[in-house]
Amino acid sequence: MRVMKMPKILQSLMYLLGFTREEVCQPSSQLFFWKIAKNLIKDDVPQKMKEYKVLGAKEGDFKLYQKLNYCEKVIYGLEQENVDAHNGTFGKLYKWLVLAI
Repeated sequence: MRVMKMPKILQSLMYLLGFTREEVCQPSSQLFFWKIAKNLIKDDVPQKMKEYKVLGAKEGDFKLYQKLNYCEKVIYGLEQENVDAHNGTFGKLYKWLVLAI
């Protein structure tokens, strides 16, 4: 059994890319749920990261948890060195997320 140490990185990344809470979290909560999200991470996240535009206005309606302020609050307190020490892949995702925010 493996334990994910920093799920907030994936949760914030997926919110920023436009996924809904129902697609990412356990029902009726804000807890990241790996069993639901893992299929999206393999299939949809890389494509949405590729298409994401950092600069300019974003079109569409966004829920409060999909906005930059909330995504930034979710990962508040994490440091790049600690994330890199835990896992190199998470370090790269965290760096991309911070630069996008």
